[in-house]
Amino acid sequence: MVCVYLASTESLAMLEAMVPLEDNQLLKEYALLEVTFREEVLMQLPEDVLPADWRAEPAPPSTAEIGDDWLEGQSSLVLAVPSVVAPRETNYLVNPEHPAFLALAQGAEEVDFTPDRRL
Repeated sequence: MVCVYLASTESLAMLEAMVPLEDNQLLKEYALLEVTFREEVLMQLPEDVLPADWRAEPAPPSTAEIGDDWLEGQSSLVLAVPSVVAPRETNYLVNPEHPAFLALAQGAEEVDFTPDRRL
């Protein structure tokens, strides 16, 4: 299943992007988009739904199942989940098959992004 990942802040977006990169210099090839959505399209994942091993590496199948169930159910356009990298921060999963996705994507704006060279 396909899903779009968003981070709640620019710094979290950089952290999330850097985790799988073998060379952080590749970060400069990324673009930063600002996406705005209304609260009524957002569903917050309750913490008690997360399995005890949700931060394990590699990611346990149970977390993918939660995401797959949400995608299939189309209960919301956006699902708020804690970041594995920074668990007190929030990532947003966006369902590209949701009827409201096109309007969200069309409203996305690219913003200036130049990562600090020390990264």
